[in-house]
Amino acid sequence: MEVIEGLMTQSAQLREAAYLSDQSYDRQIRENVASLRHVVSTKSLGAFASNDSLLDHFDPVADSLVYLFLLRAQIQAFQEQSREKVPAALLPPGNLWSRVVSYLRTFDPVPVRYAGQEWRQLIELVAQAAQVVSKA
Repeated sequence: MEVIEGLMTQSAQLREAAYLSDQSYDRQIRENVASLRHVVSTKSLGAFASNDSLLDHFDPVADSLVYLFLLRAQIQAFQEQSREKVPAALLPPGNLWSRVVSYLRTFDPVPVRYAGQEWRQLIELVAQAAQVVSKA
C-alpha cells in the first residue's frame, strides 16, 4: 500500500502542476518523470507489478504519466514471468491489451511528451502484439 500512496502523491503533484506557470510546469513535470523512472519498476513494485488492480487506482486521463509508467512496469513483469517479449496478457483480448488500448484513446499528451522513452516502448510493444495476432 505504501507504493500506491507514493504514486498517488506523485499523481496529485502532477495534477497541481497544470496550474503553474509554463516554466514551473516544465520543471515540476521533469522532476516527477525522473522520480517515476526511479520509483516505478518491477523491483520497487514487487508483487504489485503484476497485480492488475494497481491500475484501478489511477485514471488514464488525469494520471496519464503515472498510468504510463505503471503499464510499462506491468508489461515488464509479465515479460519476466513468461520470458516472452510479447506476453499473452498483452495480446488481444488480454486484460493488459484492453487497458493499453483504452489508455491510448484517452491519455493526456501534454505531460506524456516528457516521457518519450516510455511512450515509444509502449507503442512498440503494442505494434509487436498486433503483429503477433495478425499472423496466421
